[in-house]
Parts: sequence; C-alpha cells; structure tokens
Amino acid sequence: MKKISEKTSLEDMIGIIVSHLGNRGISVVLVGGAAVSIYTDNKYMSKDIDFISSEDHKKIASAMAELGFKSKGKDFYHPHTRFTVEFPSGPLGIGNQVPIKPEGQIKINGITVKMFSPT
Repeated sequence: MKKISEKTSLEDMIGIIVSHLGNRGISVVLVGGAAVSIYTDNKYMSKDIDFISSEDHKKIASAMAELGFKSKGKDFYHPHTRFTVEFPSGPLGIGNQVPIKPEGQIKINGITVKMFSPT
C-alpha cells in the first residue's frame, strides 16, 4: 500500500482508502465532488472525498484511524494531506431517486472504486 503524504494525489488517496476499507470488510461508494473531479480529469478539483457506506460509523472510524486519520465531527483529517474524507449518511440517492445503484466504476492502482456514473 502506498504511504499517505503531501504529494498523494486525489486518485491515489481514494485508492488507498477504498483498498484499506475493503480489506476490513467495509464497502463504500465514491460520491460528491471527488467523483466529479475524476470524471472531468480534475477540471473540477475537490479537496474532500465523500463515500457512502452502510457500515457502522465506529467500524469506519477505526479503519480510518489505522490509516492515520483523526475524526473531527463528520470529517476525517490526516496530518500529511490536504484532503478531508467524509462518510455522509445513506442510502445512495440522487435527488428524490432513492435508492440508486452505483453504475460507474474506475480502477485505481488495481483497486475497483464504485461510484455513480457520470450521467
């Protein structure tokens, strides 16, 4: 696993988190500005990463702490990156369409990241 540093890109950070959480049995879906950033080749650059998960927040917080993240309210901060991470409450939805199935995905360093499609 790559180490988190000031030079860790948005995509690498997403890959690190998804891989680590997945190894702990935590499934997540990337949503929000970071997903838009990926689909626009960083024309819209987000500094926060939002994931939806049905897992217990305490389990998520424990796994994030293993990566060096500290929890402050609903956000997670790491001392070596400018990116914040948030786990908004689910279920997955767009507007009044709930629930919605994530149909998009990308591969980051061999890790499959589930996300909404760009449409």
